[in-house]
Amino acid sequence: MWYLPWHLSAGYRPFVDFCVWVLEIDGLHAGPFDRHPEGNGILRAAGMDATGWQVWFSRVVATLDTQEKTFRPQLAPLTTDLERRQRMNTLKWWTQSLPTQLWTGSPLVRERLEVLWEIFVPITAHRRRVSPGDIERTRAIRAWRWARAYKRRIPSPFQVYYVAYPAPITHVERPSSVIIGLNPNEAVDPAALQRRTMEAASSLAAANRTPLPVDTMPHP
Repeated sequence: MWYLPWHLSAGYRPFVDFCVWVLEIDGLHAGPFDRHPEGNGILRAAGMDATGWQVWFSRVVATLDTQEKTFRPQLAPLTTDLERRQRMNTLKWWTQSLPTQLWTGSPLVRERLEVLWEIFVPITAHRRRVSPGDIERTRAIRAWRWARAYKRRIPSPFQVYYVAYPAPITHVERPSSVIIGLNPNEAVDPAALQRRTMEAASSLAAANRTPLPVDTMPHP
């Protein structure tokens, strides 16, 4: 068996960003993501509401968190046939975990999400600009020292997901993730970003003092 120590992982993830992007397209306001203008209403017309979006978003984040926990041990060299089969099963599971496939509500909403996914994929190159560059990333590594203070309250890996959003939104997804909205048309301020991450980590650690409801836990 191969283990990694507690660590922080930060970056842009298209699956998470897609969930936020469809809010902007539709105009639906959900959770803290309420700073975008009215959209075309295509998902609301099909049956999506704020509660349904939040359930779906939490499922997408939880699935990514579980994949990260699964993937890290997979980085170890393969030594047995059993380990090779386990890795193949993991990869098969990933292919079944697109955000559109994790929607469990109205079938019409899922159909429209699938159409929107095809539109979204080509624009991720622009939207991923919210992910800090080399200089900002180097500075962010310094966050490791303060982040370790939360290792007893935040499961490893502590995930920081950057999404493109017109307002500086920070959202906590228990037990181990925070979502930070950054404007893709503005330069990243490393000091402000680290401060927001620290504040989000503190909020997440505090929230984790209360046990998670059973039905919110990810199911591979």
